[in-house]
Amino acid sequence: MSAWPRVTMNTALGRRLTTEQYEKLIAAACARRKEIIAAQDCQEWTTRRERYERIAAGDHWYRLSANGYAGAVPGGGGIPQIFDRINETLGIIQSVRRFLVARVCKDLFGSRPYFYVQPEGAVDQDLALKLQDHADWKLRLADYTTRMKEAVGIALDLGECPIKTTWEKETDVSERLATLLTHKGGQGDSRGPARRPWRNGDNVNGGQGDTGMAAAPGSLAGQPVLTADGDTIEDSDETTGGDQATDEQGNPVMGEDGQPVMNPISFVKAPEIQLDPAKHEWREHFVEEQTVLYQGLNISACYWRDVHWPINAPSLAKADFVSHTFDCRWSALRAKYAPSSYGAGQGDKVNGGQGESTGSQSTRSQGSGPLSDDAGTQGGETSPTHPFTDSPVPNAGSMAGDAEIMAILDSLKVSSRAPKSHESQPRPGEAEVLGGETEDPIIKVSEVSYDYDCFEDGIVRRLWLVLLPDCDQCLFADFRANISPRAAKPIHLVTVNQVKHRAYGKGLHETYEKMANVADGLLCAILYKNKINSDPTKIWNPDRTNEGAANPTLVIEPGRTYSIKGSQWGPKDILACVEIPDLDDRTWKLMELFMKLIQVDSGVTNANQGDMTDLPSNTTATGVNSMLESSSVLHQYVLEEIRDSLTPHLGYAIELIYKMQDRNETFDYLAQDLPGTGSVDANGAQGNAGGQGDKVNGGQGDSGTAATPAQRTIEAIMELADAKKLNGLAMKVEFLLTRAKRQEQREAAMAAIPIGVQYGSLPPKDQARMRDCFVQLFRALGFDEPEDFFPMPDLNTPPPSPPAPKAAEAIALKGADLTPSQKDALAQQFGLPAATPQETQGRQPAPADGPAAAPGPLPSNVIPDSGPAVGTANKHEWTRIRRGGGGSGAPDAAPIPSRQPFVDPSDTGANG
Repeated sequence: MSAWPRVTMNTALGRRLTTEQYEKLIAAACARRKEIIAAQDCQEWTTRRERYERIAAGDHWYRLSANGYAGAVPGGGGIPQIFDRINETLGIIQSVRRFLVARVCKDLFGSRPYFYVQPEGAVDQDLALKLQDHADWKLRLADYTTRMKEAVGIALDLGECPIKTTWEKETDVSERLATLLTHKGGQGDSRGPARRPWRNGDNVNGGQGDTGMAAAPGSLAGQPVLTADGDTIEDSDETTGGDQATDEQGNPVMGEDGQPVMNPISFVKAPEIQLDPAKHEWREHFVEEQTVLYQGLNISACYWRDVHWPINAPSLAKADFVSHTFDCRWSALRAKYAPSSYGAGQGDKVNGGQGESTGSQSTRSQGSGPLSDDAGTQGGETSPTHPFTDSPVPNAGSMAGDAEIMAILDSLKVSSRAPKSHESQPRPGEAEVLGGETEDPIIKVSEVSYDYDCFEDGIVRRLWLVLLPDCDQCLFADFRANISPRAAKPIHLVTVNQVKHRAYGKGLHETYEKMANVADGLLCAILYKNKINSDPTKIWNPDRTNEGAANPTLVIEPGRTYSIKGSQWGPKDILACVEIPDLDDRTWKLMELFMKLIQVDSGVTNANQGDMTDLPSNTTATGVNSMLESSSVLHQYVLEEIRDSLTPHLGYAIELIYKMQDRNETFDYLAQDLPGTGSVDANGAQGNAGGQGDKVNGGQGDSGTAATPAQRTIEAIMELADAKKLNGLAMKVEFLLTRAKRQEQREAAMAAIPIGVQYGSLPPKDQARMRDCFVQLFRALGFDEPEDFFPMPDLNTPPPSPPAPKAAEAIALKGADLTPSQKDALAQQFGLPAATPQETQGRQPAPADGPAAAPGPLPSNVIPDSGPAVGTANKHEWTRIRRGGGGSGAPDAAPIPSRQPFVDPSDTGANG
């Protein structure tokens, strides 16, 4: 017998392979898996990830000298380190990790909708809009954002996180006692515990339903009457007939015995079945009911040690071999890969490998494949369905294959209940938890995506295999295109700081391990020194005390009194304490330096740190702005890297939805009423509908601001015919990053305001000359049509005249600067008498080079503050006084009575 016995499989690949090709394929797959696992285990890559995983859990055991720690990174030292005495940590990397997870996930999933999807192909616009809303609804049901947040956190810890996307169908199976229409005869009661419950879908009439003919003796006696669809008829079902029959004229019809003829009683849901008391009776039966609780995506973050691929592969998409190992119960494998072993001819519904059910139970498959987890009948089919396709398997080849698989599974039934995969192994501090039962042990299963030339024709085929690694057996084999959209692998990697030409990345712990260890070592040094100072090392001679002479092993204790033995000793001769130099300040500054280096490099800032070395202080505006600018740039890099990793996975998940949809689905979404109209925008903001979250704040879900437009929940139907149109089409998926883009727009607008003000303050000629420069600045900030912000000035229009001076403005002018005529005009303006000829005798003559200036009015804003008096010399003079402004806190100076200011009666303003 071959080491890889041939299993008859009802798949395209299983039927195409010859026995020799099958054996070569399974041997190559098992050998390839062992090679890849051996390569991963012998490299430092696995050792580092084990260490980073424990660091993320707060376990820093590796820093002890017993584990080979010899400095900032583990090595082959063994020299005692500060961590052997105190092994504490600042937790700065964990702080950086929490900040980045919150910030990245807020930018990726903080808005509704957070993604855009468009099928690549000829699809009408209405279907494309429906696709957007339906895909968002299916992803919400699968709790997509929560799974992605978990994956982002693991990727930041380790550098990458494998995500597996499968199709899951969760069914609840229960029984109830019902009164059913039954063929007469047989046992009087079918409620005994030994009888199998009747299931809606059991076809006991050869698939023809009840034809109303007499039951053959011993065939249908005591069995429920079933409709053509395989459904039972209960006493609560609606009936028709039973009233008196009438002829065409509406007259009652009488029988030969003179009794009224009654119309036969039939059932609304099965009019072809007529109730005949001679053939039928009502009898109680146990009825099994199956309810589909969930049918959709199953997205999970796989444990990194259970996913294997060539370590030198540039990406999982280009790797020839990718496998995921997990634990599965023996009964679940039997239900999935050998359904006919349950007696499919009797219509038994495989229920997690438990056979006949005698009570209400809910099953959920373990270790689901990329497609449906349901391994039983659907829609009243009597034949089981293939675990990875929807086609029935009624032929004898399937029965033979199931028998071969059962032989393999029976050989594994001696396995233990202990967990087998790395994910199920107990973690540090945990105890081992056994699974399954004695007759239902735990089996290790490996799902493999393998690119292999199975037909030896030079063409590499993309294959999907289900292997049993412990015994090198295969349970299932098919082309990957038959079970996965466009033959894609169901496992994707979320990567951070991806290593060049490699699929994996570098997490935060690997990136900042050296700096974090140095900072932690300095902290531990400070704590250790303070511990020594609190209980210093003592050097003393107990025999020089009376107590020590009586007890040579005397220990100094607080609160005790000791007497000196003899007068020749002093306290210093008996006891001395070793003093440790106080270097806390210097050590603290060094520790803060490494903390600042991690902050600057990661972009996660803390504006409460103190001054350190020559780096700009982040307690000042310059330091904060410098670090915020660095934070924005570095965060954008991390955000874009994670977005690029998640985009292929999101596209694959949406494609899988429409490959697996097998029925019409009613979904709901939030639509936004356009202001001023009664129409509904189908692309409006969407919230958490369908019980996935509270719709508060106007239907925005988790939005922090209330929505101004009214929103309402809209129900729509994604028909199966439309899903078939989308099946096989590639999906163009893009994360919108609405929050991050709004932040960039806000920053661009704040930067544009002073630029626009500066342009407006330039003269027209300078505006025309510098206009192109300002347009380039706005274009660089991301504004559309920046020319509209800077209109071309009209150089032919004269510049506007300067505005007239305000009344409150004044020009300081001395009286000596006024000509006699101006002084007379000023006196006349205030209602003073003009100067007499005697008063003008003392005035200086006009300039020699011309006649005296003609009298003229003074400007209204010219107020002289000194000079010769105008008018009667012994009545008025010019003097400076303080006028109250109403806004000053100091009181006005009291005027001198002998020098009261003159107030014009016609002046009511502030400048009297």
